[in-house]
Amino acid sequence: MGLKPRLLVILETLRVGSAAQIGEMISIFFFLHSGKISKIAIIAESRWETLAFGFAGAGVRRAPVKFFPLIEPEKARSWLAE
Repeated sequence: MGLKPRLLVILETLRVGSAAQIGEMISIFFFLHSGKISKIAIIAESRWETLAFGFAGAGVRRAPVKFFPLIEPEKARSWLAE
């Protein structure tokens, strides 16, 4: 009661061709659930950081969005738990 979910997105093998499909799925998910999410952590290769922020709507939605490199999954989980 009163708790809002936190979202952890892990993109391990993102390819340019699949990026659009993933973006579409994430956009639909956020459209349906964005008001319920309190934090979003994205774990991916550093080269996908800008694209990941765009998909997550960073700066547009109320929930803070933070990016973490693939080698720092525990930092992402710790941040979500704060």
